[in-house]
Amino acid sequence: MTTACRDIRLPCRLLVVAVLTMGSSASFAEDIPREQHLWGRFAPGSWTRIRMTLETIGKNGQKILRSELVTTRLQKIDQHGVTPQRETVGVEKNDVPKKQKPLILNWDGTTIPILESFHAVPAD
Repeated sequence: MTTACRDIRLPCRLLVVAVLTMGSSASFAEDIPREQHLWGRFAPGSWTRIRMTLETIGKNGQKILRSELVTTRLQKIDQHGVTPQRETVGVEKNDVPKKQKPLILNWDGTTIPILESFHAVPAD
């Protein structure tokens, strides 16, 4: 076997090993116990609120401050995980709240976005 052939096979083998290793570790994620999960100890309806302040420098060198209140509300808890929803609103008078779509946080730490197509549609 030539040196050039060996040089090509080694990176290919390493790539195969890396892909197999990543795939197997992702499929065997370990569940976080409910009592140790960030939201697992709380009841639906529980919430947390933080104020985020972002300071930037404008084109003219002037400081621009922008503050937002971020509220995260726990919608539900089930055997699969928790479903929180985040709402962001600026602190200015005319700022409109923005709700993000809820996410399911599985007990193993992975997330699943909730799609509107999952909502039940009554049959005719």
